[in-house]
Amino acid sequence: MQEVDFEKLVGPLQDNGGPTYTRALLPGSPAIDTIPIGVNGCEAGLSADQQGAPRAGGANQGGAACDSGAYEAASAVPVTRFPVYLPLIWR
Repeated sequence: MQEVDFEKLVGPLQDNGGPTYTRALLPGSPAIDTIPIGVNGCEAGLSADQQGAPRAGGANQGGAACDSGAYEAASAVPVTRFPVYLPLIWR
Protein backbone atom coordinates (compact mmCIF):
# COMPACT_ATOMS: atom_id res chain seq x y z
CA MET A 1 0.00 0.00 0.00
CA GLN A 2 1.27 3.46 -0.93
CA GLU A 3 1.56 6.11 1.78
CA VAL A 4 -0.23 9.36 0.90
CA ASP A 5 0.27 12.76 2.57
CA PHE A 6 -3.33 13.75 3.34
CA GLU A 7 -2.47 17.45 3.79
CA LYS A 8 -1.29 17.72 0.16
CA LEU A 9 -4.52 16.26 -1.23
CA VAL A 10 -7.12 18.40 0.55
CA GLY A 11 -7.39 22.10 1.22
CA PRO A 12 -7.77 23.66 4.66
CA LEU A 13 -10.98 23.35 6.66
CA GLN A 14 -12.86 26.43 5.49
CA ASP A 15 -16.12 27.86 4.18
CA ASN A 16 -16.47 26.43 0.66
CA GLY A 17 -20.18 27.23 0.58
CA GLY A 18 -22.89 25.30 2.37
CA PRO A 19 -23.92 25.15 6.02
CA THR A 20 -20.64 23.79 7.45
CA TYR A 21 -16.91 24.02 6.74
CA THR A 22 -15.39 21.45 4.36
CA ARG A 23 -11.95 20.49 3.10
CA ALA A 24 -11.86 20.88 -0.68
CA LEU A 25 -10.27 18.08 -2.71
CA LEU A 26 -7.16 19.28 -4.53
CA PRO A 27 -6.13 18.16 -8.03
CA GLY A 28 -4.64 14.66 -7.93
CA SER A 29 -6.53 13.56 -4.82
CA PRO A 30 -7.33 9.83 -4.91
CA ALA A 31 -10.79 10.71 -3.50
CA ILE A 32 -11.83 12.31 -6.83
CA ASP A 33 -14.20 10.25 -9.02
CA THR A 34 -14.07 7.13 -6.83
CA ILE A 35 -17.79 6.35 -6.32
CA PRO A 36 -19.49 4.88 -9.43
CA ILE A 37 -22.92 6.06 -10.57
CA GLY A 38 -25.63 4.09 -8.75
CA VAL A 39 -23.55 3.39 -5.64
CA ASN A 40 -24.19 5.07 -2.26
CA GLY A 41 -26.61 7.63 -3.69
CA CYS A 42 -24.33 8.76 -6.52
CA GLU A 43 -26.77 9.53 -9.34
CA ALA A 44 -25.98 11.76 -12.33
CA GLY A 45 -27.58 15.14 -11.71
CA LEU A 46 -29.70 13.88 -8.80
CA SER A 47 -27.37 14.00 -5.83
CA ALA A 48 -25.54 17.02 -4.43
CA ASP A 49 -22.48 17.64 -2.30
CA GLN A 50 -22.50 19.49 1.03
CA GLN A 51 -22.49 22.83 -0.83
CA GLY A 52 -25.61 21.88 -2.78
CA ALA A 53 -23.67 21.53 -6.06
CA PRO A 54 -24.25 18.54 -8.40
CA ARG A 55 -22.29 15.41 -7.45
CA ALA A 56 -21.56 13.17 -10.41
CA GLY A 57 -18.81 14.28 -12.76
CA GLY A 58 -18.19 17.55 -10.96
CA ALA A 59 -14.42 17.25 -11.26
CA ASN A 60 -14.59 17.29 -15.05
CA GLN A 61 -11.89 14.62 -15.17
CA GLY A 62 -13.52 12.50 -17.82
CA GLY A 63 -15.49 10.27 -15.49
CA ALA A 64 -19.06 10.48 -14.30
CA ALA A 65 -18.26 9.11 -10.83
CA CYS A 66 -18.79 11.01 -7.58
CA ASP A 67 -16.01 12.15 -5.28
CA SER A 68 -15.64 10.71 -1.77
CA GLY A 69 -16.58 12.96 1.12
CA ALA A 70 -18.72 16.07 1.50
CA TYR A 71 -17.05 18.05 -1.31
CA GLU A 72 -17.28 17.45 -5.07
CA ALA A 73 -14.07 18.78 -6.65
CA ALA A 74 -14.50 21.65 -9.10
CA SER A 75 -18.19 21.87 -8.43
CA ALA A 76 -19.40 25.43 -8.75
CA VAL A 77 -21.70 27.05 -6.26
CA PRO A 78 -24.35 28.99 -8.23
CA VAL A 79 -23.50 32.66 -8.53
CA THR A 80 -26.06 35.36 -9.22
CA ARG A 81 -24.71 37.83 -11.76
CA PHE A 82 -26.15 41.23 -12.47
CA PRO A 83 -25.12 44.03 -14.85
CA VAL A 84 -23.31 47.09 -13.57
CA TYR A 85 -23.85 50.32 -15.48
CA LEU A 86 -21.24 53.03 -15.12
CA PRO A 87 -21.84 56.65 -16.15
CA LEU A 88 -20.40 57.76 -19.47
CA ILE A 89 -18.27 60.89 -19.08
CA TRP A 90 -17.73 63.04 -22.19
CA ARG A 91 -14.71 65.33 -22.52
